[in-house]
Amino acid sequence: MNEIGNLAVFAVYPGTTPLQSVERMIDVLKSHSYQILIVINRNRLSDLWNDSLSKKNCLILSRNNIGSDFGAYKAGIYYLRKKGIYKKIKHLVLVNDSIYLTDKSKQIISQIVSPESPINTLLLHRQSIAHASATILKLDNTILNKKQFISFWKKYYPYSLKNQMIRKGEHALTEACGLDYFKPWVNYDQLELEQRLPQMLATESSQMLNWARRSLGSHHENFENFVTHAPLNKVIDFCIFSFQVSNALGLYLARNFEVPIKLDLVKLGLIVKSDYMDLLREKSINPDEIKEVQEIIERKGSYTTNSYLSRLLNS
Repeated sequence: MNEIGNLAVFAVYPGTTPLQSVERMIDVLKSHSYQILIVINRNRLSDLWNDSLSKKNCLILSRNNIGSDFGAYKAGIYYLRKKGIYKKIKHLVLVNDSIYLTDKSKQIISQIVSPESPINTLLLHRQSIAHASATILKLDNTILNKKQFISFWKKYYPYSLKNQMIRKGEHALTEACGLDYFKPWVNYDQLELEQRLPQMLATESSQMLNWARRSLGSHHENFENFVTHAPLNKVIDFCIFSFQVSNALGLYLARNFEVPIKLDLVKLGLIVKSDYMDLLREKSINPDEIKEVQEIIERKGSYTTNSYLSRLLNS
């Protein structure tokens, strides 16, 4: 890493998503001249993945899985500062492997990581505390040199519980950067520009209503009545500005707009496995890759990491 312009820190936990998805992300980043630091959170697949990814001409760091993706981001940024690379970066992409990237969804990622594009994240979640999804973030050097951003990473503790990672990670990082800094790909104007909004399938409506029941409590009946009578564009607009977008509209956005889809929607009970598999078949995904995705979904466990359990048992 001699001349630095664009650099990505890619947090990877082998087996979270198919290797092909990770390789597609690398290919998109390289198409925009990003140098890539892959930070692997170790598990039983680490050696195999390390061997495969080393062929992609990336720098690879391997670490214990302490703090999942935000722990890996912090380790990557610490490495860049220690090596004197950080101050040379014009654009830094922080990206993790929590979404499944297909060949078609590469186009959206390309728009996000492009240094010329104002779009710099996939989603803004406005439910509860508004924040940018840390699945993928593009940050310019004005943010990288911002006092609050530097202070955030110096103070950040690599939490292992999901709710702590969201509150102390995504929420706090968004605050450090400033919410107005983030321009998401998924917003109502962007969807309208792409094409006329397609109607929802029953499975997609079911996901949205499932999330509404969890989010709105006793008020979900008002939302269901709204869905029945309001135009689709109003419903989509409400979900984007009131819900956690991927949990409410994941299937709909993936099917109609090629938005990368989270692999934990089945685990969260928002969609059923057959809906996920049907979507992949509809997208003409390779059968071997579909089988791998199915195995990942079936073995997905708790967000609580082994490192957290070890610390808990030894405390």
